[in-house]
Amino acid sequence: MSDGISAIDEKYEGTSELSLKEIILRHIRKMSDLNCQELTKSYYEKRPVKMGNSVSIIEKYHPDLREAFINATDFLFSLIQSYIPKDKKGFFKKALARIKKSEDSKWKNSKKETQDDWVQKKLELKKELFSEIMLFLNRIKYFSSDEFKE
Repeated sequence: MSDGISAIDEKYEGTSELSLKEIILRHIRKMSDLNCQELTKSYYEKRPVKMGNSVSIIEKYHPDLREAFINATDFLFSLIQSYIPKDKKGFFKKALARIKKSEDSKWKNSKKETQDDWVQKKLELKKELFSEIMLFLNRIKYFSSDEFKE
């Protein structure tokens, strides 16, 4: 199984002229794959490998999947910003304000915490943002409406 992060996604290699909707849907699919894994902090895995008559230690780096999810959520938010005006009742804008206020509060209180603690808090906030984005896209019928076909 891959580590969930790849520089080149072979499934989409060679595709061109993607609509914004297709990019968003593919990004959500990749986020879903990422979220099905344990969102761990980065670490090195060391294991012995026999090479001829000797044994070598091989190190493999595993990236911080929490940071990957945080960054993926921020990118998804960037992709959908042009649709926010379709939030006629303002539910999404209120949710964004609530999440921002919570993030500011947690940031002020994080001065005495470790970087790892802050990443964990940020992950919780980004999971909440991801849920709100999905609710927003569902409310504006993004997945079923022909209006968003480009």
